[in-house]
Amino acid sequence: MSSRAEMLAAKRRSLQLRCAIERQEIRFLHADVEARLQGADRILDIARGVVKHPLLIGATVLGVALIGPFKILRWASQSVLLWSASRRLAGYFLNRNSPTDSAQ
Repeated sequence: MSSRAEMLAAKRRSLQLRCAIERQEIRFLHADVEARLQGADRILDIARGVVKHPLLIGATVLGVALIGPFKILRWASQSVLLWSASRRLAGYFLNRNSPTDSAQ
């Protein structure tokens, strides 16, 4: 009877080890999905916040109607251009001033 108990205990340990390995594989395979879903969660949180404030929606619609959608799109595209240029310049100057191994 003890050999049967030992056999069952060994089988149980084997199954637990297999489950742990499979859990780790699943965690590794789906890590990128979790990162993508975090971005979607942030977008949903922003959308929920906007929907909770109908006055903000009305002010936005009124602003677009008064200013005009093409002017707003032009401002947005210019802002994106300036933002990306400033990021590149900041990266250039930060990398230029940082000590490197080749300077020795």
